[in-house]
Amino acid sequence: MVVIALLIGALSAYLIVDYRNQQYDRANDLLTRTAKDDATEVERWLDGGFVDAAVMASQAGVAERYLQWQQGQEDQFPQMLSDRLTAEQDLRGYDCITMFTPTEGPFASTTGGRCADSQFKCADFANTVVTAPDPGFEDHFHNGVGAWCVAWSSPVRLDEESPVLGVIIYTVQMRDPLVDLLGDEPLPYESSEIALVGQHEGGFDIIASANGFESITVQTGPELHVQLAEDLALHDSVVRTGHDEDGSAVMAAARRVDGTEWFVASRVDVAEINAPIIRYGVLIGFSWLLSVVALTMGLWTIRRARWQRYREHLALIEIKEALDARDRFMRNMSHELRTPLQSIMGFTSIMLGGMAGPITDEQRRQLGMVDASSKRLLALVDDVLDLGKMRDHGVRVHAARFTSSEVTAALVEAMRPLSERKSLECRLAQDGGAIEMETDRAMVERILLNLLSNAIKYTDAGFVRLHVKPDSDDYVIFEVSDSGRGIPESEIDRVMEDFHQVLEPDGAKPVGTGLGLPISRRMAEALDGELTVTSAIGEGSTFRLRIPRVHAEARREASAT
Repeated sequence: MVVIALLIGALSAYLIVDYRNQQYDRANDLLTRTAKDDATEVERWLDGGFVDAAVMASQAGVAERYLQWQQGQEDQFPQMLSDRLTAEQDLRGYDCITMFTPTEGPFASTTGGRCADSQFKCADFANTVVTAPDPGFEDHFHNGVGAWCVAWSSPVRLDEESPVLGVIIYTVQMRDPLVDLLGDEPLPYESSEIALVGQHEGGFDIIASANGFESITVQTGPELHVQLAEDLALHDSVVRTGHDEDGSAVMAAARRVDGTEWFVASRVDVAEINAPIIRYGVLIGFSWLLSVVALTMGLWTIRRARWQRYREHLALIEIKEALDARDRFMRNMSHELRTPLQSIMGFTSIMLGGMAGPITDEQRRQLGMVDASSKRLLALVDDVLDLGKMRDHGVRVHAARFTSSEVTAALVEAMRPLSERKSLECRLAQDGGAIEMETDRAMVERILLNLLSNAIKYTDAGFVRLHVKPDSDDYVIFEVSDSGRGIPESEIDRVMEDFHQVLEPDGAKPVGTGLGLPISRRMAEALDGELTVTSAIGEGSTFRLRIPRVHAEARREASAT
């Protein structure tokens, strides 16, 4: 007992350590993936600024009309360009869009908004790129005030070979875009937050989700951000534990935003990671105590369970033997029933034909009921026998050559009296003429006969249609449709189960065995095809038989000869 208790204690300690490792690995993976995804999202958004600036600078007419303005031919061009830049600002959400030129400085800019603020005019940036032939990017000006402003520039010129006439500069304070980009980032921790961190000489600028993506500036540290910044100088992505600006122990993953001085930090309090570990440890310890107390009972339970499994094994053997006996009984009884049923039908036919003497109308009516009941019972016996054969020996296919028209025309004519008795229109449609087939004709006829019989049986008004069409060069589709009551959606998946029948609208069980469709499905599979159904209440049903035009058995025989 002592040895077992020690073993259980060692196992408990292992489980606690393993669970702790799982929790930290999970947090590591979530934080790393979040930081990577968010950094990629910010990079993608920043790349869009280059595109917008380039599109505006290359718009037809900007360079030409600026030259015309210099020549005194376009007096209204500065105002028109300002209006266009303002429309672009309203559409894209930038803070300021300005065109700078070497001679005029800020030639045109968006009206109102943040362009009135000197920090968004970017004059220093414009002085460095105003004659540059390539697009420019600035991401770290105004550090130290808790903000992250970025700017894109694109040269304005007539063509690639022409001198630069000026530059279009887009600027934006990143707080608003970050709300859209990162505000809905899901993390399964209450203390989790996502921050954009930029380092400057006096400390860090932090734009964090914890304060609604408002910017803050930390003058000294914090320790964690210092460590992350140092590690990111050597690696693309890092994970660290340390203390944040509030002094809390946190675990953070960081990923640098390419092309900028900023990085994404995704973090969570270590206390929240440890909380489930502590609860798990308490639970494991309590479980260890219970396990020691219940060890004896456990051994007794194991012995009892083994005895129970043995009894269940014996019960399964008995059930299997009972099922086998049931199947044998059904097959034997079915065979035994066929002879008296056929005798009953024979004698009934003789009496109905008047060969045994005259009978009254009432006797004729009752003999007709006997004959109809005998035929239904014989059909049930035949279905049970067929199902038993299919279960025991499978379905054997005897391929022969025939055309689709030979089968469908005969079936429709055979079913027409039944449909006319219910005043139903029995239709036959053939796409593309008769289709040459080489498969088991008897099976095809029986499947279609079952489908047509069911369609007439469950249709009170309207039509029953058999539609034949080719499906590529190798398959044939037979569709039996009706305008009947339809099959409830809850019954469609079960309609082809053995002995299953859809109840009548009044709840009554319909006449029949419930084996026609299961047998048809097995035959369709034996023909290397499939039988499917679509239906809607009040609109009717469509059964679709799709089989190969030439059965695989026929192909093998042809290749062998």
